[in-house]
Amino acid sequence: REEKLKHAREAQAAKLGRPDPALVSLFLAEGMDLIVDAGDVLRHWEENPIPGTQLDNLRQELRILARGASAAQLSEVVVLCTTLEELYNAAASGMITPDSHFFRTAHKAHEELVNMMDYIAAGQPIAPADAIVSELQALMDQAPQVSEQIEHAAQLHVEQAPEAEAELLFEAIEPADDIELGAPVMEEVPLFQFEPEA
Repeated sequence: REEKLKHAREAQAAKLGRPDPALVSLFLAEGMDLIVDAGDVLRHWEENPIPGTQLDNLRQELRILARGASAAQLSEVVVLCTTLEELYNAAASGMITPDSHFFRTAHKAHEELVNMMDYIAAGQPIAPADAIVSELQALMDQAPQVSEQIEHAAQLHVEQAPEAEAELLFEAIEPADDIELGAPVMEEVPLFQFEPEA
């Protein structure tokens, strides 16, 4: 009976477009460590801002965060993660050159992700990070083809993922503290098949 009631509540939450509490809890448990680690990796990459393992790790972690947030129906987090990842994709492909303004804006976006997690953990609603997303997109004005890829992020319609599958989200990821800055990029998560880099 309790199991049926649980599934009924989850179905109703999905129907009403509300985040499912179980998936949100899973995202919070694993997502905060990834966000904090990504901030540390960003600071180290800033010391030598060239394409390489550190930048690849940043892109990978943001991709995982975006898909975890999507499973939890946290579209505001998805949009910010997606936009930030696309900025790093542009840097990795050489379409933009990171400078002091680039890193100030990137750090601001990472701080906003931490703030979002704090609001989610407190059960408070989170607002779209429109201003920061606009700043990130402005940095990509010199790479229009990249900017075009994220125009749909603001109109994202998040579909609920089955809880059983969502629990696989972080299973293949080692704890964030174990990530070494010089280590190879993390292996792909079974739930999500990452598209190969062009």
